[in-house]
Amino acid sequence: MRNVLVWALLTISTVLTANARPSEDSGAAKQLFEKALKRQQHKEYEQAIALYRKAIELVPSDAMYAHAIGSAFQAKGDIETAIGWYRRAVELAPGNEDYPRILGAAKEVRLMRGCAMKFNNRNLPEAIRMYEQALALKPNASSWTSLAGAYQANGQFQKAREAYEKALGLEPLREGENKYFIAVLDENDGQGAKALEEYCEYIRSRPKGHHASAAKKRIRVLRSKVNAVLRLPIGPEIDQSH
Repeated sequence: MRNVLVWALLTISTVLTANARPSEDSGAAKQLFEKALKRQQHKEYEQAIALYRKAIELVPSDAMYAHAIGSAFQAKGDIETAIGWYRRAVELAPGNEDYPRILGAAKEVRLMRGCAMKFNNRNLPEAIRMYEQALALKPNASSWTSLAGAYQANGQFQKAREAYEKALGLEPLREGENKYFIAVLDENDGQGAKALEEYCEYIRSRPKGHHASAAKKRIRVLRSKVNAVLRLPIGPEIDQSH
């Protein structure tokens, strides 16, 4: 999300310097806009929004002002209002290529927040549906990992394993913790020897990984007795933090 907001601010600054203002734009609106932008850069979002509103009152047809106030709302956590203003920017400047991308990124943020909320509220089928929807819009490793966690919590272990693998295939370094989850799933499936190899591979690739301690414990157990596999609980208590 931070990258989206940085992108939005850079877009504002670029358009400000590159585009000539239309004749209807008053100097007062431009001054308000510039003051608002400085407030936003200092994370004074309420003050920035108030200034953007004044500029918009003077020049309601300016897409850049609509986009800017949307970015301020998003920065302060109001994604719904932000999306409304981003939509307005797209309507006002249909030829601009940046505004639709920013609108799409904001919708993705909203969707992923909704997914996490459903997951945390134990509504796993709805969380899975929303994660699948997010992936249909924009396939990425992080969403595959999140979907895998929802599948795993819902007891859909084979689908979870496949999703972890897809995330690893897209970003093997960033999603390296998934090697641990894959080992856990194979151990749960009764494949002690295979899980042992995977735990060892996880430790070799991430000796200080988030799950290194747990992996080492399972290695010790399985080396002592390869059939002493651990069965998984079902529920959204899975720790996917990296």
